[in-house]
Amino acid sequence: MHESAGAPRATDLLRAGFIVALAAWLAAYLRPTPRWTILDDVDLAIHEAGHIVFAPLGEFAGVAGGTILQLLVPAAFIAYFALRADRYAAFVILFWFSQSLFNVAVYIADARAQMLPLVGGEYVIHDWSWMLSRLHLLREDTTIAGVVRVIAGLLWAVALLGGLRFASRSLVGPEATPPAAPSADRSAPRAAPAPVSRQG
Repeated sequence: MHESAGAPRATDLLRAGFIVALAAWLAAYLRPTPRWTILDDVDLAIHEAGHIVFAPLGEFAGVAGGTILQLLVPAAFIAYFALRADRYAAFVILFWFSQSLFNVAVYIADARAQMLPLVGGEYVIHDWSWMLSRLHLLREDTTIAGVVRVIAGLLWAVALLGGLRFASRSLVGPEATPPAAPSADRSAPRAAPAPVSRQG
């Protein structure tokens, strides 16, 4: 028994199912209560490396570098897959970028309260408290965090819809391709006219 044209294959359904499962797993970040997953551990490792990478560019860049690299790494993977025209993989990684933004939002919202445990103990500076203080925006920490959370939530939705869209073309129906118009072959020789006999 053959599959009908445009019918989803088993691999297509698995890819779509993976997108749904990933979205459901990360949906907990949509709630205001902070949570911690293995992705946050990955974010933290990249974040700490960012301080080292950007430190030569100055004090502010060194402090901001943690957040910059934390977002730059998933963004680089998204760009890589997009350039390879692998849109499904790009939307999968977009989930990671969204989750990383949720992680940043939690850190920003803690700028004044400083209740989060920090790597290095109580004597290290709180990145966002330090940066927002320098920018005279410390009192706006929760507002800025709220904006970042909204952006992260929108990107989560885009990743879900885009991932389903590009799980397979067959899931949204085959795209119609107009038939190529026949082109006249001008290189073919024309038949010579038959000779006309004239009787005198």
